[in-house]
Amino acid sequence: MNVVNRIAAGTIQVGSIRCSGGLVVEGRIEGSVEVVGGPLWLLASGEIQGKVTVEGDAYLMGTIHSAPDGTLSEVYARGVAYLCETLQAKANVTAQALQTFHGMLVYGKLRTFKQMQDEAAQASNAACAKPSAAPVPDAARASAPHQRVPELA
Repeated sequence: MNVVNRIAAGTIQVGSIRCSGGLVVEGRIEGSVEVVGGPLWLLASGEIQGKVTVEGDAYLMGTIHSAPDGTLSEVYARGVAYLCETLQAKANVTAQALQTFHGMLVYGKLRTFKQMQDEAAQASNAACAKPSAAPVPDAARASAPHQRVPELA
């Protein structure tokens, strides 16, 4: 599993943390978390408040808090996000795949990276859409058949 890092129960980590290899969280992290080269295990006693990025799988059993101003935390897992029955999250969770278990509570969006890309494409298409030229009524065409139509730039 390549889990080589641990935030033990009773430990409070304030600020950003970046781990090479997996991470087990039994304590509390207040800040961004980046896990490279392994999974994240947020155990039932563990708490995170902030942005979480995991290159592998995320096993979420603990608590993910929103920011003090109420902004939801963000969780990005490049593998599978396992949302276990003890999870309580005020976060948007985005992963390659989602596995949910009965009893978990998530106040936020659950989506896959594919859904996120589709949403971004739709928003981009809507922003780039040009209004179409108004159709010329048939009566106007009949009354001026030789009128030149200006070219669109």
